[in-house]
Amino acid sequence: MVTLVFLSTVLFLTFFGILCADGEDAFCHKLKSEIMITGYIIIGVLLIIGGTSYFRHSMPYEVFYAIHHLIFLLYFITIVHTMDQEQRSGAQSRSQTFKWFSSTLLYYFCDRAAIRLNHYYQTPLVASSIIYDGSEMNQVNQSKRSNNTTNNTTNNSRGKMLILRIRRPVLFHFKPGQYAQLRVKEIDHQWHPFSIASAPGSSSLEFYIEVCENGSWTDKLWNLLQKETTDSNRCIEFELMGAYGTALAPKTDDYSHVIAIGAGTGIVPILSLFKQHLRQLLRLEPETFLRNMQERQRRIIQVECAQEMRKGSLVAKACCPRGGKQSAQSDPTEAMSKRHQMNVSLRTSIDRHCEMKQRKDVRSNMRDMKKAAFVATRSVYGVVLLSTLPVLGVAIFGLTISFNTCSIELCEDVIEFLCALTIFFQVCFAFVALFIWDGNHFFALLDAAVSMIAPFADWY
Repeated sequence: MVTLVFLSTVLFLTFFGILCADGEDAFCHKLKSEIMITGYIIIGVLLIIGGTSYFRHSMPYEVFYAIHHLIFLLYFITIVHTMDQEQRSGAQSRSQTFKWFSSTLLYYFCDRAAIRLNHYYQTPLVASSIIYDGSEMNQVNQSKRSNNTTNNTTNNSRGKMLILRIRRPVLFHFKPGQYAQLRVKEIDHQWHPFSIASAPGSSSLEFYIEVCENGSWTDKLWNLLQKETTDSNRCIEFELMGAYGTALAPKTDDYSHVIAIGAGTGIVPILSLFKQHLRQLLRLEPETFLRNMQERQRRIIQVECAQEMRKGSLVAKACCPRGGKQSAQSDPTEAMSKRHQMNVSLRTSIDRHCEMKQRKDVRSNMRDMKKAAFVATRSVYGVVLLSTLPVLGVAIFGLTISFNTCSIELCEDVIEFLCALTIFFQVCFAFVALFIWDGNHFFALLDAAVSMIAPFADWY
């Protein structure tokens, strides 16, 4: 792609240069025009992005990551490229690039926002182990922290590894073979992918991280954890996103023995697979099986509570932005107690309601039954009412096409009616997208973005 663009640019400039050398002043002037200058910038930025992509293995990742943000500058300059003086003055109509870029940019930003809402968590470090050449030197546990002095010797000539155990958010689901993105604000603001070594049913997430050369992210994390061992009041918070990647294909449910082969970083997801396989084998023992069933039921209740706490429209999330973090960090025991309190209060209210119903006459009982029936079916009425919006949208779209292709001249009242109907539909659409749809879903964000763009499209 970069090669084709570069060759076409060379041929384009050669063609203009030859005509300019032959005395064509118009082509000499075009080489210095506004649209050509933006074109020079476009090809320059494209070559920088393409060149760094080719040499990405021989340069620091941080540099590669920073340079590739020029892609947004490339988008912007390409849009400006077709809005030169001739386009603005109306002398010549050019292809408006923003029309072609808008859909991809809209999809990109909605996708990033959906990832942030659905897969982002903040969780504390539970324990960490620092290992030199395969021998564990010290271990840190934030729940039971010892005051013993630790060996802070850092010998760069020896192999070093970190074993991290962080609290698993309630809504974080993964399978063996998948990875997660980690970030520590005290180090930098970039995400770093690591395979998950813990079993899918574990209450914590384990990561085995090899420490690289001095100055790397893993080396900074190593130094941060060593400082953490000497400060009893220090609590390291990890930002977590995931899970990502393809799970390991083999299903080990029907087998007692499993052979897995992995080299280097491939060993870590195999550890997760073995831990899952071990839990499956232990379930063959009756008591362990029943205990696992109870744990699974408790886990389901935790997930349901966390999902209820995290739900809400985009407006509700904007007004109460801490709801998602609270659900991600909520203590399972606290969630269980809240659920138990809700069940107790619900049973109490039901008993009280039954006592009140026994004291009323038949007419009041019928009134209460009708009210309860309406409350129970209110959501159904809402779904039926919302289903009229697509019908209205299709009708407006059909009227717009037919009115603009009609050979008979239409009166202004008909046009004003269509405009008013379109605005009414867009207002209803925006209200549903912002106040009704669950803001955690990608399509809710896409609907909200479309409803914000609609007024500008109407004006255009």
